[in-house]
Amino acid sequence: MTTPSGVARAMAVRVLIVFALGYFVSYVYRSINIGFAPYLRAEMGLSAADLGTLTGIYYLAFALVQIPAGI
Repeated sequence: MTTPSGVARAMAVRVLIVFALGYFVSYVYRSINIGFAPYLRAEMGLSAADLGTLTGIYYLAFALVQIPAGI
């Protein structure tokens, strides 16, 4: 049988893992253009400014999702 402090510690670790995974997925989505930049430039003819705009749209999308997700 676990002690109350052991249960609280296990719960804290679970919550930390969930938030860490959420942060990791968010970070991957925001930085995915770095890996695909050469392909995006070649296939779609995007300039550096276009790639910057595309990456900025990801940040804007995450900001807009915070409004309904926060409620």
